[in-house]
This record gives sequence, C-alpha cells and structure tokens, in this order.
Amino acid sequence: MLRVAAIGFALTLALLLDACAHAPLTASAPPPSRDDAIKQLQADTPCCKNWSELPFPHALPKELHEYAFDSSSPVAELDGQRTHFLAFVLPDWQEPYRVL
Repeated sequence: MLRVAAIGFALTLALLLDACAHAPLTASAPPPSRDDAIKQLQADTPCCKNWSELPFPHALPKELHEYAFDSSSPVAELDGQRTHFLAFVLPDWQEPYRVL
C-alpha cells in the first residue's frame, strides 16, 4: 500500500512540475510582427526629416546603460526611410570611449 502511495505522489509531483514548465513567465504581450511594426512606423508622425533636425536630449551616460526602442520612441524620416532613434551629446574627449 505504501508503494502505491509513493508512486501516486511521484506521478502527481511530475505532473505539477510539467504544468509549471509550460506556464508563461510573464503576462506581457508578445512583440508585434515585423509587418505590423513597419505599418505602425509608417503611421507615426516623424519629428524630423534631415540629420540637422535631430534632437539631442541625452548626454552619453558614463556607465553602461541599456535602451529599448518601442512605440513611444521618437521617429525620424531620413533619406526617405523612417526609423526610431536615440541621439546623444558626446562628452568632451578626455579618454577613449566606445559606443556599442
């Protein structure tokens, strides 16, 4: 009888672990398809149409920082192509730096 209970417990545990493995980690929506993203980009109003009009609201950060482009990122239309962008003011040169 004890052996049947142990086997039942092991099967129940295996099923629960399997169910957890297939559960989504976050409830966020998946990113749009490439075609949907291009359609949205074409529908957005660009802020500028040439390189000299690009705004530079951010100084280049001193520490490593990750930026993400999303639907709220600014849009520019440069050379007939629309794109999201980030522009930075580079610091005065004192030592070498690298932007990745």
